[in-house]
Amino acid sequence: MKVYYNINLQMFGTYEVEDQIISGAAHHLGFSKNDIEDIDTHCANIMFTSTLPPTKMKEHVRAFLASNHPVHYVDVIYRFEYAMVPDRFVVWRDGSCKDYTGYVDFREDV
Repeated sequence: MKVYYNINLQMFGTYEVEDQIISGAAHHLGFSKNDIEDIDTHCANIMFTSTLPPTKMKEHVRAFLASNHPVHYVDVIYRFEYAMVPDRFVVWRDGSCKDYTGYVDFREDV
């Protein structure tokens, strides 16, 4: 099943996003340099599709963070091919993880 990923790499402290970090992330997470949407001084935003389920992607993110890059956290927003509402997880440098469930909230326009 196809999964759409939007990944944000946030650097630690004053470290800047460098090619070496992007190459390491691409190797671990399975994206190409063409999938990079935006690189700011201290963060990078990557959007791509994969067949890797979110549970496996979480393991890959942890492996990337363990490879000693100065990344503070990786924020992953994902949705399945036919789903309309995304979910999210954030993995921190120390390996801790927080999961978030997306939902749709309709409010009446007044």
